[in-house]
Amino acid sequence: MRAALLLALGVIVRGDECPTSIPNAKVAPGFCAEELVDGLSKPRGLAYDPRDGNVLVVERNKEQITLLTFDDDGKVASAAAVASAPDLNHGVALRDDLLYASSDTTVYRWRYAPGAEATDRTAVVTGISADGRGGAPGGHTTRTLVLDGAGHMYVSVGSAGNVDADSYRSRVRACGDLSAVADAVDFDACAVFADGLRNEVGLAFDAAGRLWGVENSADNLRRSDLGGDIHNENPAEELNLLVDGGFYGYPWCWTGGPNTDFAGAQWAWPSTMAEKDDGWCADNAVAPALAMQAHSAPLGLAFYETVAAPGAFPADADGDCFVAFHGSWNRDVPTGYKVVRVRFADGAPASIEDLLAHDGDGAKWPNGLRPVDAVFDGRGRLVVSDDGANTVFRISAAPATARETPAPTTTTAATARETPAPTTTTAATARETPAPTTTIPDDCDICAPLPPPPGESDATRRGAAWESAAGFLAATLVLA
Repeated sequence: MRAALLLALGVIVRGDECPTSIPNAKVAPGFCAEELVDGLSKPRGLAYDPRDGNVLVVERNKEQITLLTFDDDGKVASAAAVASAPDLNHGVALRDDLLYASSDTTVYRWRYAPGAEATDRTAVVTGISADGRGGAPGGHTTRTLVLDGAGHMYVSVGSAGNVDADSYRSRVRACGDLSAVADAVDFDACAVFADGLRNEVGLAFDAAGRLWGVENSADNLRRSDLGGDIHNENPAEELNLLVDGGFYGYPWCWTGGPNTDFAGAQWAWPSTMAEKDDGWCADNAVAPALAMQAHSAPLGLAFYETVAAPGAFPADADGDCFVAFHGSWNRDVPTGYKVVRVRFADGAPASIEDLLAHDGDGAKWPNGLRPVDAVFDGRGRLVVSDDGANTVFRISAAPATARETPAPTTTTAATARETPAPTTTTAATARETPAPTTTIPDDCDICAPLPPPPGESDATRRGAAWESAAGFLAATLVLA
């Protein structure tokens, strides 16, 4: 209400003047943040339904897809299950009346009408975790799903351990049009689209139809010839432009962290340097479009397309990418636990800055907030899931943002360390780390221990118009 009154009086409203329901949140100037719903059970993947303006969220611990409906004020009116399947844990996608979601083994399809319970559950991709070529038992268990403009399905699978012996499972595969298949497609029959991606949890298409992914790189990096233990700032997390047939380096190569002596280059993993050295990595691995702070754990991303609606992000954000950082486990000083904006110029990443972060000592939130996935709704507002505090929250533009574009956020000392230089080609593909064990830590992204594969050595405006002088005076009194 206060923001609407200020706008009516012609007062510029900044992000730090927005009422916010997220304690300890620091929001970029010109933006507001509010919690939409709490009490969920490990909310993960998100899908927006343009038919009714509602949001679907995977609740991992309930193995279900929950529908969040909204009232006329944009508040959550209800949260109810509309679909379930064994071991649903992350991936979800929606196209027309077809809803898709994934477990570690299977991609399911339902018929789904807005607001109704989904029907006709059908397994459309199976064998994702089968042993053997293409199979991905154990390890990282999320199977992110994304549909292109023609309705073709892409599925991402992450590594078995910290650094595998090869890249046979760490890939994005293209499974084609699954809208009418009656018999499940064997995952091994899905074509390899992009290879050498350690754990590309977030996938999204931009307005030009290009597929992008965010990479969770390896841990515990030590290379004696580069200074020994360099794991705190290396390897970089990555924003990758995924192309058909592209090889992105894992498990043989890693990308130097931004603002380190190793930035802007591809490097060989220490345990495999004898067969594939730094030169090989430079010549063979596709470098990321943007290298990001090591151990940030990017899990979701969304591209903004300008919308004229109350709360919509400003026009200068058109084409920018917004990434949910889940937060680190393998860094002496925790990092991540925030949502960042990647500004684009001429179709490529140019700079990165915080959109929402913890306002206090350290990156971690007292309530445990950990952003997972991100999706824009039909009014141009960013909806983010959080499986730490078990909420879904929304970031929108402050009422005056459409009238005045705020200046970029001032870079702090901490941000400077985590922000790569504005360039479209930063360090190369960041991958593999020699881990003392093949057990992936309990607090990493949905994963499970697995014995090493054969041959492996280690391991998310309303502005009131005053129509009379009396109205103006009344507003002034309220503000006083």
